[in-house]
Amino acid sequence: MRISITVPGEPVAKARPRFTRTGHVYTPKKTAYFETAVKMLSIRAMKSKQPIRGAVSLSVSFFLPIPQSWSLTKKTQAIAGKLRHTKKADLDNLIKSISDGMNGIVFADDAQIDVIHARKRYSTEPRTEIIVEAEDDSDRM
Repeated sequence: MRISITVPGEPVAKARPRFTRTGHVYTPKKTAYFETAVKMLSIRAMKSKQPIRGAVSLSVSFFLPIPQSWSLTKKTQAIAGKLRHTKKADLDNLIKSISDGMNGIVFADDAQIDVIHARKRYSTEPRTEIIVEAEDDSDRM
């Protein structure tokens, strides 16, 4: 089984939980909106299928916007892939927002992920491309 999902717009890293003065914990809005988008697109991609129950591999490409302040030369290098994205957001936090959004929909639990391939790149079209693969359909419930 193979599930492919493209999330349009700028990728959002999983932010740390925030606390109110009264001690209530909440997820920042930007993170919650992105995870909801991943969740909704996951539901659409699964087409009423049950979540995968066995080991899965996760491949994710995060295409982040090119800073407006950069020169044309630097922007051209970024588009060509000659400049690596080494700034915020952290790759592990970006992956966490994806795995949390797919949890319980594409796979039963994100602990099932046994292989991750991920990368950050610059792009004029910010988006997140996700591929989830199970070894075979017998892993499904």
